[in-house]
Amino acid sequence: MFTVYSKQNCPMCVKAKALLTNKGQEFQVIEIVENNAGEGQINKMDFIDAFPGIRVVPYITKTDGSACKTYAELHELLEKWDAFNSL
Repeated sequence: MFTVYSKQNCPMCVKAKALLTNKGQEFQVIEIVENNAGEGQINKMDFIDAFPGIRVVPYITKTDGSACKTYAELHELLEKWDAFNSL
């Protein structure tokens, strides 16, 4: 299970969600918002506090707490899983 921290109008966020969907991976999306966060959202300042030093979206984490961090890292991880599973 993955969590995708995303922002509106973010093309790489759209790509990350599409990749996870195409690979059949379960994920949840948390939108980063400027002000009051509702269901499935996190306030920008709370995101910065939770993930110091991270200033790029999508920011992708796994349920076990590890992070893929970027679309490129997510893509690489899923390609390795595909290769392993095809053995």
